[in-house]
Order: sequence, then C-alpha cells, then structure tokens
Amino acid sequence: MRKNNGARTILSGIYASCEIEGGNLDRFINTLRVRGVNLYRVKKISRVKMSLAVKRADGKKLFAIAKELCYNIKNFRYAGILSPLYYLAKNLGVLIGAIIFCVGAVAFNDVVLSIDCYGTGAVLYREVEELLNEKGVCKFSRFSSINLKELSNTILANSPNLSFVECQKSGNHLKINLILSQTASGTLTGTCEKMVSADSGEIVKIKVYRGLSKVSVGDLVEKGAVLVEAIQTDGGNIAGVIALVTIRVTENREYLLDGDNAEGVATAIALTESVNQEPIDIKVKKTKNGEKYLYTVSLVFEKTYFVG
Repeated sequence: MRKNNGARTILSGIYASCEIEGGNLDRFINTLRVRGVNLYRVKKISRVKMSLAVKRADGKKLFAIAKELCYNIKNFRYAGILSPLYYLAKNLGVLIGAIIFCVGAVAFNDVVLSIDCYGTGAVLYREVEELLNEKGVCKFSRFSSINLKELSNTILANSPNLSFVECQKSGNHLKINLILSQTASGTLTGTCEKMVSADSGEIVKIKVYRGLSKVSVGDLVEKGAVLVEAIQTDGGNIAGVIALVTIRVTENREYLLDGDNAEGVATAIALTESVNQEPIDIKVKKTKNGEKYLYTVSLVFEKTYFVG
C-alpha cells in the first residue's frame, strides 16, 4: 500500500521514468535507496532490465549513480500532470522562437514578391505595370490591401486591347491572366449565345462569369461541342455568355524518316511547325515502315479561349 500511495503522490506532480539495464539489479536498487533516492513503479522486465520512476529532483542523482556503477539508462522521460508545464519552462526560448517564426511566416505570406502577367495579353505588361503603380500595387505591397476582383475590373476598364483580366494570389506572387481582345475594343458585348469548343480535348479549367456551363473540369469534349450556353433573364431577355475555358489538346504529327534513332529530328520538325505554341508535353512513338521508320510525335498543348 505504501508503494502505491507513493506512486499516486508523484503522479500529481512531475516524475522521471526510465529503463535500467545491467547485471545484479537488486544491488542497484539498494544503492539508490541507501543514497536517498525514493523509487516508484519498480518493475523487472528481465534478469538484466527493469523500469522505474523517481521524483524529478532525483533525476540527476539517478544518472550519476548509474554512471558510477556502469548501468545503462534508456527511454528517460518526464511525466505527470505538470510535466507539460515543466517542458514549457525548459524550452521557453524555443517556444518564443516558434511563435516569432509563425507570426513572421503569416506576415511574410501577405507580401507581394513578384507580379507575373501571362496569357495572350502578356505583351501589354508595361501598360498594365504602369496602371498597377498608379494604384499603389507593386513589389512588397500587401495582399491584404488589394481587392483582386476590383483590380481585375480596373485593369480591364483601362485597357482597350484586353477582353479579359483575372488577378489571383499564388503564394507570394500576384498572377495576372490577360486575354487580348479579338476586336481590340476592350469591351464585353455579352451577345454570344453559346461557346463551342474549338478543339477536341480535356477541359482543365473553366470559369463562367455569365451563362450555363455544360461541361466540367476533366470532361473530354469534341470539336464543336457546346461548352457554355446563354441564359434567359427574368425579363425574358437573353444574357449572353461570358466565359473562359482552357482545353488540353493532343496533336499528332507523323514523319517518315530514314534513321533508326531519329526521335530528336522528328521532335525538332514538329516544334518548328508549332512556333506559335509551347507544348507542355512531348511523346514520340517509332514504328518500322518498310525500309524507313514512321515517327509519330504527340504534342500536348493547353489552349485558352474566351467568349464575351
């Protein structure tokens, strides 16, 4: 009963538990008791191994005696109801550093490190950059002070050669998707009653700002398929489609060549024929064709279309 009561006593505070390895464990236990180290939860695991617990204040004494008598201590740890507070006090500097790091990371994530324009309208980067500077949006600005939707509308309203603008936060980068206007008017007419696919492929992105989407990301579509339809308003009028779709398209090119290892030549020819587009993936397949070899080059593109 006395030993159990002692166990309950140290459980209310902080105690150290560990495993002891060595010969003649009874000798080690007696030495600890003689030197004033109270033991709790003593359990022999094998002839040369046992587990025990001591008061936190006796931890250093336990190590000193074990080292003196050549016993090994393993799995040493502090436990008890108050042990979390003890670890917190022992590692206060680490905790403060972690808090500072987290606060800094959150603050740093709000900083604009770069402004990247892409899309067919990226050629107007200088024009857009000047407008951004006027609005106070530049490198080291804070995302929390930028209304991305409002910024998109502002760029579109002030750029007659653009038909679509979308500003997005990507990490610490401000990404601006710019689509050139086919009419160079820069205004959205919204008179198109439907958007049809100009290619056969997989839908990888679709944003419908007005209209009814007939497809979803991941769908495979054929050329000429209806992607978005206009909708009828409550007043009976037709609200035209305003939408942006990105389609992943695979184009196969075949070349009959003499060489057995002419994959590089076939790829170069295919890329020369696609100077206005940058493929995201290229695969080459070779088959024997009489005395020559037929090389099939598969070029994968992502094409973005806008209707509005």
